Amino acid sequence: MIAGGKDIWGVSDEFHFIYEMQSGDFDIAARIENLTASHLYSRAGLMACEDLSADSNHVFFLVFPDNDHGTII
Repeated sequence: MIAGGKDIWGVSDEFHFIYEMQSGDFDIAARIENLTASHLYSRAGLMACEDLSADSNHVFFLVFPDNDHGTII
């Protein structure tokens, strides 16, 4: 995927994503081969959401281009 956007924050996200509906327990994995630091908070990661609404409960694992700011939200 080649993506772009402003931010992933609060209830006004602006990012590109690919999704697949799941129910129950599931495994998910991704390989981030390249991530350019086009912005201070450029990042990529995996997100699992309850649904596609703006205020959906979610968990998000992310990495930054320099990997100094990795966090779980």
